Amino acid sequence: MSNIQHSMNSRLGALAIVLLAWALIYLPSLGSIAIKGEEGRRILPAIRMLETGNFIVPQVGSNPYYRKPPLVNWLVAASFKISGVRNEWTARLPSALAVLAVAIAFVTVARASLGPRGSTLACKRLAAASSSCALCRTGHHADRIVRVSDEDLHKY
Repeated sequence: MSNIQHSMNSRLGALAIVLLAWALIYLPSLGSIAIKGEEGRRILPAIRMLETGNFIVPQVGSNPYYRKPPLVNWLVAASFKISGVRNEWTARLPSALAVLAVAIAFVTVARASLGPRGSTLACKRLAAASSSCALCRTGHHADRIVRVSDEDLHKY
């Protein structure tokens, strides 16, 4: 097998692993707990955008909400609009897709500068950090996930 074919196969394999791991980690738990805390502040402006048709000035209730850039609100509103459903799963989907996009960037774009091991390690760290946030939100602890990635970090 030529170097180009081997490189393409390893890259496609890495993409398949990233996609599978992402789907197993994120998709089942997106709607498993109720929206609470800071999450509501990201979702309420999106709901208001859909209700009013005003996608320029985010609002919570009838008050303008300028504390955060509106991109997250737009993405959540798009998720609601495309799916036709407003629930926890569709509200969290844009964030999960953003994690997938970064992971894909690590195994494709960053692979040239980080190398195969470095890009894989970057994906592991991203998954550990992101899943830690998700697990902590549900009351579970992800210390073991983070510790494994820390051990991997010191190998290279």
